[in-house]
Amino acid sequence: MKAKRQKSIAEKAAWQVIVVLLIAMIITYTIAFFVVFKMVFSVNNTISLTALDLYTDYLTEYSNNNHVSIDKNISDKIIQYGDYICSKYETDYIYLYTIDEKSSSITYVATSVLDEKNEENIQNHMIDRHVECELYPDELAVWHGEKKSATITVDNNLGHEITTIALIRDCNGNKIMAGVETSYDYISGKMIKMFSLFALPITLVLICIGLSIYYFMRKRISLPAKEISRKMQEYITDGKQSKSKLVGKGTAEFSMIADAFNSMSDDIKNYVESIKRLSEEKANRNAEFNIAAEIQRGFLSAPEFENEACSIKAMMVPAKEIGGDLYDYIPLGNGRYLVVVADVSGKGVSAALFMSMALTLIRQFAKMGLAPNEIMEKTNNALSENNSRMLFVTAFIGIYDCNDNSFTYSNAGHNLPYKIGGGLKALDNSHGVLMGLFANEAFSSERITLNPGETIFLYTDGVTETLNKEKNFWGVDGLEEALRSYKPSCGASLVEYVYDKATEFSENVCRHDDMTMLSLTAKSNVDLELDFDIHEFEKIKSEILKLAVPHPMKLNLCLVAEEIFINICSYAFDGKSPENEKIGFSLAVSDHVEIRFTDNGQKFNPFDKIEVTDYCDEDFQVGGLGRFLSSSLTDDRKYQYSDGKNIVTLFKYFEEENI
Repeated sequence: MKAKRQKSIAEKAAWQVIVVLLIAMIITYTIAFFVVFKMVFSVNNTISLTALDLYTDYLTEYSNNNHVSIDKNISDKIIQYGDYICSKYETDYIYLYTIDEKSSSITYVATSVLDEKNEENIQNHMIDRHVECELYPDELAVWHGEKKSATITVDNNLGHEITTIALIRDCNGNKIMAGVETSYDYISGKMIKMFSLFALPITLVLICIGLSIYYFMRKRISLPAKEISRKMQEYITDGKQSKSKLVGKGTAEFSMIADAFNSMSDDIKNYVESIKRLSEEKANRNAEFNIAAEIQRGFLSAPEFENEACSIKAMMVPAKEIGGDLYDYIPLGNGRYLVVVADVSGKGVSAALFMSMALTLIRQFAKMGLAPNEIMEKTNNALSENNSRMLFVTAFIGIYDCNDNSFTYSNAGHNLPYKIGGGLKALDNSHGVLMGLFANEAFSSERITLNPGETIFLYTDGVTETLNKEKNFWGVDGLEEALRSYKPSCGASLVEYVYDKATEFSENVCRHDDMTMLSLTAKSNVDLELDFDIHEFEKIKSEILKLAVPHPMKLNLCLVAEEIFINICSYAFDGKSPENEKIGFSLAVSDHVEIRFTDNGQKFNPFDKIEVTDYCDEDFQVGGLGRFLSSSLTDDRKYQYSDGKNIVTLFKYFEEENI
């Protein structure tokens, strides 16, 4: 679509000048027309009155000197004098007449005309011609002597005429009306002639004024505006400032616009350069932050660790690119495992550096075999040296020993962790002082038993201080509710579950503090090889009863394990007891109990087509009771046949009421 052409200032100004001139000319010509008309009419009236005065004076003098009445026998000298007056003053007619008011008529007494050859005019004003006509009020007023003279406009068969009349009396006192008549066309001709002479110079003057205004506007407005517009368009198109500054020619306003544009272009140039510089600095800073964040993440241990002794899950979500929280875990050897969660004051690079220093010191002293309180004392003394910025760190350090299921810990002003198993319980001990502020501070240690299946949950205050849109904290109550509602069967780890619950509470509100969590779950593993003898079940029963789980759960697990074991002994080899064949049994406890049986007997899935009945049937399917019990008393089951072996696995998760 073709763009509509925009008019320049000069074109707009020209059209405006033309419109103004046309309006001015119309107004001027209108005024001039009425002025000229009035002037011509006034001059004509004056001439008519003068001619009439001369004519009436002559008639009066002639009548008095000759002692004659002025009637139809009037002397030719009077008519000749009237012709002279018509010729001298350029009037069409000059005539005498009497008025008969009763019959509303007039009678011509004498007539003189400007054009003697015009027979029609002579006939229309012949002597003694009687004409019935309308008598005008001004005409009657003159006839009665109320007015000396009057000028009236009449329309008759001769056209549009202007008549000036006066009353005279002859020597005998007879009243005679004298009139001088001029054609309106004659007056219009004179008016047009005079108007033309008057309008021509006015037109020339207005044209000169218009051209002067246009030239002035073009030079002082249009050309400077075009120059400014061209410079601005170049700046917009090229995005570069012209080497030469814009000079505002014309009015002071254009000089101000030019100066403002030059100043604006300089400011934009400086602003763009500043933005580029800041962008480069920000990019470099972001790159440095990313590198620092990668280095910080490199300091932290992997988020998951698991072996036969314990299972560790961890998560650190920084509020900024670089966080001030830390977590760590270290296998110390001989079945001992160190776990640490700490929170450094402040955020950003300084907190990350202080965190890295604290983490390095804790690792160093932990590998020396020190107890948790001793690790804190030495770390505190080291951090307190040259700590001019008075940064500090809260920390919780614990060591799990799977040999005696002990968990020894020390707390330096940190949030109290939770023990999960047989109920939810906060680890109660007095808070130690913050690390990094005061040297030579003493810290205490506490010791608890952490049985297989029990969990220690550590966290920083960023978890409980999660805010929602109403500015409410999630708090300890929200955290404890999440810990109680967690079930391993949900498919997520404990730290992932807590994080999801906290995020759900926050409704995606931007975090203001780092969020760090770590869970350590004690595990145990028992592996046995049993003969195809039902009496071997006592070994299985002994291991299950050792579990640190609620007694009803242990009884149910014993019942399920007994039924599965007896079924294998009875049907794997058709009730025979093969020599050199063993039944494999394993019992693993973490956040759930896992029981596994392995045999080389004939392929048989004990969980296939399990039927639940409410009556006793001697012909109930083989192993039906054990299969039914395994289905009702466990949470999940799995059967595999691999490498000629039957593998039966049973899962039992810790219920909420058992936590």
